[in-house]
Amino acid sequence: MRHDLSQSIAQRKDPDSLIIGSWNLVAFDGGRPRLDESMHYIAEIIGAMDICAIQEIKPELGPLKRLCKLLGDHWDFLVSDAGHHEGSNDERMAFVYNTNKVQFRSLVGEIVFPKNDLTQDRQLVRTPYFASFQSGWFKFVLTTAHIIFDAEDGEDDLERRAGEVGLLAQEVVKRAKKEGEVYVLLGDFNIPKAHDIVMKALSGPGLNVPEFEPSNLARDKHYDQIAFAVPKDKGRLKSDILNHGVFDWRNAVFGPHQPGADFSTDPAEVERISDADNLKHYEPIAAWNNSENPKNDSKTAPYANFKRSYTTFMKTEMSDHLPLWVEIKTDYSKEYLQRFLKD
Repeated sequence: MRHDLSQSIAQRKDPDSLIIGSWNLVAFDGGRPRLDESMHYIAEIIGAMDICAIQEIKPELGPLKRLCKLLGDHWDFLVSDAGHHEGSNDERMAFVYNTNKVQFRSLVGEIVFPKNDLTQDRQLVRTPYFASFQSGWFKFVLTTAHIIFDAEDGEDDLERRAGEVGLLAQEVVKRAKKEGEVYVLLGDFNIPKAHDIVMKALSGPGLNVPEFEPSNLARDKHYDQIAFAVPKDKGRLKSDILNHGVFDWRNAVFGPHQPGADFSTDPAEVERISDADNLKHYEPIAAWNNSENPKNDSKTAPYANFKRSYTTFMKTEMSDHLPLWVEIKTDYSKEYLQRFLKD
């Protein structure tokens, strides 16, 4: 895991940069709790970032607090209220951040739209959550969202998604211009294809959307995105995107210990544990989790037939999404001083 992270997220182009991430941690942590091993993997990945927006957090905050504890004393979080209305799926959203790199600037809230801006008088199913931060010279507002997936009453799914995304994108661009602040819009937008109407709704109002690889496990959907609304130059310093990507953790988690394994090469060339060896290793662990784990309050045993359910094991324990990340320049001291130099 650490080897793969060192070859991607942790391989900074600038030592003073900021790593912003976004990850939908499916049903975190509703129902049966994740294994301790899974929680450590999740913490290791988020720990390679400086701040991460998380979607699909369930009402119980214990798992989020546990995650922050694993990350260390210099990590903190902000979390939204849980939605209990129809379509909200009892979800929260959160920002988890390294306080040694990121400072919270006291502004946090949810975006609710005026009635006249809404389609059929409907707010977004899951209320977008925002907070203001600073890292070095870089001041920014993170806004995270989890856009509706299935529409109701026979309404076209993509049209409904595009409506929610477009409304939010326009609002973020408007706020960035009005406040003279960089807004970062990130999360799960449920975008199936790179050039469909939902993606056009995201980029259309003027957001800068870096090109990310697909972020679902099948690697064929562009659900997750990170976009930037940067105000026109009014003597303020702007953001620079140094690098970005999608971290594929699937070949770096779970499995028995590999003594003597060579991890000095490219992640794609590292020899990995086979599915057969993983299955042999985790079958007794799954059996214990179903019958003896004192933390398991679930009335069901999804791993009762582990050979059959192994294909969904990673999705359940980790997520059905891969995390996105961007590296941002934060030191603008040179540019600032140059403004005072005479030709």
